[in-house]
Amino acid sequence: MPYEANFGMINTMTTIESPQRDQRTTGPLSPESLAGVYGYPPSTGSPEARPWLRTNFVSTLDGAAQGPDGRTGTINTEADHVVFDALRELADAVIVGANTVREEGYRALRLEDAAVQRRKGAGLPAHPPLIVVSDSLEVPDGLPIEGAGPVLVVTGQPVDSVRATELTSQGVEVVSLTADNLLSELLDECARRGWTKLLSEGGPHLHGAMVAAGLVDELCLTVTPVVIGGERLRIAAGVEMAAAFTIGDCFVADDTVFLRMVSRQD
Repeated sequence: MPYEANFGMINTMTTIESPQRDQRTTGPLSPESLAGVYGYPPSTGSPEARPWLRTNFVSTLDGAAQGPDGRTGTINTEADHVVFDALRELADAVIVGANTVREEGYRALRLEDAAVQRRKGAGLPAHPPLIVVSDSLEVPDGLPIEGAGPVLVVTGQPVDSVRATELTSQGVEVVSLTADNLLSELLDECARRGWTKLLSEGGPHLHGAMVAAGLVDELCLTVTPVVIGGERLRIAAGVEMAAAFTIGDCFVADDTVFLRMVSRQD
């Protein structure tokens, strides 16, 4: 059942000199309505297309990308869960850093039945693959689960290492790429597999590296209506960068702000 929310587009032309409140309307925040906001560019529909890398993060009003327990689950809202699920449904593959997999308890991705039917209707596999990025292969055991999408671990380590062999025996595909150019080669590998609609869910260090390398085409940000203080990670960490984005879409659902920002690269 669609989540009923105050769902309205913000007038992005509003200026300080001429303030205007966003016009909210009550209606369903549904996969169908969200597909219109978050649909990938038409050019990504062909197997020959360059992958479009979308990232998705949640942040508090004071910029924290994690709650007091170090997890995002303590700062997001019900509306954010709906958008989070919708973004997974639209993606060819989901990319996550190994540290986030450990902290957030990731396993292979298994979508709800209704999402599976919509994906099949769009010509997609039932469940998107989970791609875990790990330089060290320090990922949890038991990532694959029955009836879910495949799990790949992308690393700069050799595929014949002891740990790689252990993961392979569990049903994980280990993909060895050049350590110094891992993220760029990852996108090339996704393109070879026909995965052109990519979604990365973090964490902040992987995101920082992606943004700094100029690989992020679109940044989706949920801003939740809380302030938590303290010293927390932001949505990008680890390296200095100066990357500019322009607003694509913005809407509000139950006091939670959703931004879709598109890279503005020269």
